[in-house]
Amino acid sequence: METFESPISHVNQNEVFFSALSIRTDNRIEMASPPTGAEVPAQGLVESWLAAGWNPDVSVDRSIALVAAQYDPATLADPLAEIVGFAPYRNFSVDNAPFNRSTGQSTWFLSFQHSLDLARGQLAISTNFTSLSAPPPDGAARQVIIFYRDLVDAFRGLGHVFAATCTATGDVSYLHERREAAHFERRGLMLDCSRGAVPTLATVKQFIARLALLGINTLMLYTEDTYEVPEEPFFGYLRGGFSQSDLGQIDEFAALFGIEVIPCIQTLGHLGQILQWPAYSYLRDTSEVLLVHSNDTYEFLARVLRAATAPFLTTKVHIGMDEAMGLGDGRHRQLFEGIPAPSRAQIFVDHLSMVTRICRDLGKEPLVWSDMMFCLATSHDVSLQGYYSASHALNIPAALAGARSPSPTTGLAPQVPLTPPMSATANDGSPVVGAPGTTGGTDSNGGCDSGLPLTTVYWDYYGTSAARYDDRIRAHVRDLGRGSVPPWVATGIWTWNRHWAALPFTLQTSRACLRAARDTGVQNVMTTVWGDDGNECDLMSIIPALVDFALCSYSDVDAAGQTNAQGSSVAPSPQRLSQWFSGVMGGKLADWVDASRIDNLHLHPAPESNATQFAPNMGKWLLWDDPSYAHLGRQAGNSAELVGHYSALTDRLTSATSRSVVDRYPLNVHLGIARAHARVLSLKVGLRERLRSAYMNGTLGELERMTDEDLSQVLDAVVGMWKIHRANWHSRFQPFGWEVIDLRYGGLRARLETLQFRIGAYLAAQGLMSQSQSGLYPQSMDMMMDAGGSGGSGEDSSATVRNRAAGEAHADKVYSLPELEAETHVIWEGAGRKVVLEYSRACTPMRAMGTG
Repeated sequence: METFESPISHVNQNEVFFSALSIRTDNRIEMASPPTGAEVPAQGLVESWLAAGWNPDVSVDRSIALVAAQYDPATLADPLAEIVGFAPYRNFSVDNAPFNRSTGQSTWFLSFQHSLDLARGQLAISTNFTSLSAPPPDGAARQVIIFYRDLVDAFRGLGHVFAATCTATGDVSYLHERREAAHFERRGLMLDCSRGAVPTLATVKQFIARLALLGINTLMLYTEDTYEVPEEPFFGYLRGGFSQSDLGQIDEFAALFGIEVIPCIQTLGHLGQILQWPAYSYLRDTSEVLLVHSNDTYEFLARVLRAATAPFLTTKVHIGMDEAMGLGDGRHRQLFEGIPAPSRAQIFVDHLSMVTRICRDLGKEPLVWSDMMFCLATSHDVSLQGYYSASHALNIPAALAGARSPSPTTGLAPQVPLTPPMSATANDGSPVVGAPGTTGGTDSNGGCDSGLPLTTVYWDYYGTSAARYDDRIRAHVRDLGRGSVPPWVATGIWTWNRHWAALPFTLQTSRACLRAARDTGVQNVMTTVWGDDGNECDLMSIIPALVDFALCSYSDVDAAGQTNAQGSSVAPSPQRLSQWFSGVMGGKLADWVDASRIDNLHLHPAPESNATQFAPNMGKWLLWDDPSYAHLGRQAGNSAELVGHYSALTDRLTSATSRSVVDRYPLNVHLGIARAHARVLSLKVGLRERLRSAYMNGTLGELERMTDEDLSQVLDAVVGMWKIHRANWHSRFQPFGWEVIDLRYGGLRARLETLQFRIGAYLAAQGLMSQSQSGLYPQSMDMMMDAGGSGGSGEDSSATVRNRAAGEAHADKVYSLPELEAETHVIWEGAGRKVVLEYSRACTPMRAMGTG
């Protein structure tokens, strides 16, 4: 997820399309083809749910108490006790432990029974009651029996019980004689721990408990360099990575719930964090990519893989190897000068062969992202367009059969020229790749006859049509399949490059992906949570999408033993999703989806299409947009509309985080950061436009008022958001990496204060200072320095900054404000608000933040 991408919408009469601008490392730009004939639905997500009969106010019946009275085996006691501490409503206990019970509380006694009669991934629930208003027969206690085969499904069964307590009518027939089956053998979460936010052990354990209640049985912690490698002090230097002990504790804790933890690392690209240090210069091809064909590289990777896998019980390891832009273009090219140059595809295959061999020597089965295998099959281009439009993949089995190893004598140069040693070559010596159907059986040149010695992972977060995913899964089976076995499939929760998860777009893309995965026989799926561009996104905002991913991964089993039909939707009803989110996690779904309006005002779904699409991140770029220039303001359009929108959103999120609402929905307390974000935008959007109008029109009284009042309010709101964000980060993550976010808030605050200072100096030059104000300012540089260093225990109030401006201007009066005189323009014509920008592009119009 390292590549910067910006979606642009193409407007054609009444049709609005999302497509991709991919800004590559070589500064070339590619445009993906827009979908044809697709229209944005008129209704937003919430409106469509309400039209379908959704009741957004469903909440847990607090009179219900849940007691785990019996469990088989007895080892369930420990993980169940962990759930007691997690349960958001404190309505669950083990062995009738004491409750703070209210009068009239209804107690449900739970029994957990392991059953070999169930197939893997199946669970069943039986109750002796269907309604809270009608007691069980013969005055018996209310009983719930959870039958499970896989350990994690015992906890998913408990999740069903938690969800059933979320009833407005007292009807709990939802649980009675219930049976369901998982569509997939593995249902996983991959959590990015490499973009500056390494979660604490407590955070990881809390998420493991949540995963168990959802039936998610696989966890990957994506760690580029954020894990301990003994005797490598600059590996993860000052990054707050996991120690070997930490990872061992995580694995042990997850095993209590039947969750497999798989290490997920990088062994080719995305290693700029370590390659920046002189200690690793000898391993560098480019600033991000390791040097292939070097013995030193493989000795290093052997140490890395041993350290990454040692703490875990699993035999699997994800070795990454995605998005290796510039592979072979750096020191590799220099070192092989005078030797027939290998193709980039051959370099990749040789490296894949070596890393796979190291994994096998360690007794591990490697998983690898599949994008390079498709991108390099048809061109040298490494991009989303190349990945998703490639007609075929590299003929990896044949290529691995002929891959070259580094020379043991020279260290770098192979003993033979690096002509492509694949099983077949074209006239120009380039590899013959990806002929459909060539990977199974023995090829005509004696190539590999056992399929891939590794498992590929197809990742795709960008399509809203199941047909897109179906096509790419079948291409993986055809060109990279181990026999007829489909790849692992990874969808994504849209957290990267934003402050709050893009929940509506995530639901669209994830559901389309999981539907195709089910229909094509995929057995292993996961959802990814990336943290590109500083990991600004609130981690808790993923939870609604995580619940939806889990619900899509299971299906009810009817009396005839049948699950829902192939081709049908995997999506839960909005009511079911609300019940699970409230009953299991403790939040009100409507409020959490509402917070996504920071980026998507009307929560309009994207058009259903096979094209690559993106979720815009307007809330991010409006936040960091420089206040003196507001160079992105014209891109956002009608500022009055936006101010009204963000003001109303602030009010709704203020209500959603009020004490009375948090009492009903405890998880809603985490909406505080979204509320603070909306408030900043309600005050900041359009402010430069209004300041400019007053300045250009000469209404200096209004300019003075806005400088003292409006700018001060924005400053206070930014500081408030920063403090909430800081508290959230330090309660969930290691402190390392927060400095990046501190600098962003600090930069915005400084720019706001500079704007106050500049306008204040201008107003002083116009004689708009009162006698009492003008006496505050030193009139010489010496006096200014004295004032600046006068000490004091507190910070200046934001209003004081403008009032000191005249003195700080020292000898020169400020008679004009060119930063307000400058006109701004729409940058991406026709795109409107549907653009995605990183911080460095949003905070200033200066290229590379002024360094280029």
